[in-house]
Amino acid sequence: MSLFVNQNEKILGTFGCGTVTNKRVYMSGKCVFRSGSGYFSCQQEHILDLKDVTGTCFEYYSRPLRLVVATLLFLVSVFLLAFSKNNESMLYAGITTIILAVAFLIGYILSRKTIMRIDYAGGNIGLQLDTFGKEPASEFMKTIRMAKDAITGYQKL
Repeated sequence: MSLFVNQNEKILGTFGCGTVTNKRVYMSGKCVFRSGSGYFSCQQEHILDLKDVTGTCFEYYSRPLRLVVATLLFLVSVFLLAFSKNNESMLYAGITTIILAVAFLIGYILSRKTIMRIDYAGGNIGLQLDTFGKEPASEFMKTIRMAKDAITGYQKL
């Protein structure tokens, strides 16, 4: 049994869990999808006809609320430390809020993600680029667009 729908398909490019042929895009493995305001990962198998692909993009995802909380905690800690000259409890509170601010800042930095997304009629599918890198993903996206151009007869003006 073959991976491909049609035995005459030719592989044009691969990246992570994705393969582009002259007719389809195959995605199999850990992929991400957008639902509401967040991304969720799961094991998926997708076969997308190139004619149904509507676009590709990089999407940068983060949780800015963590950065806002870190900034507010830092400001509170500056206030507490400025007025803690003779008050030991305010000094400890200021140090504690600095530690919390750093924890929220680290949480913000770790929550940032770059997603390579393929949009198609009916939804989208993505691949998180933590381990793959952006340059190979960019080449994979170009391959998808060139294959789509070839089957739709699109020509540069």
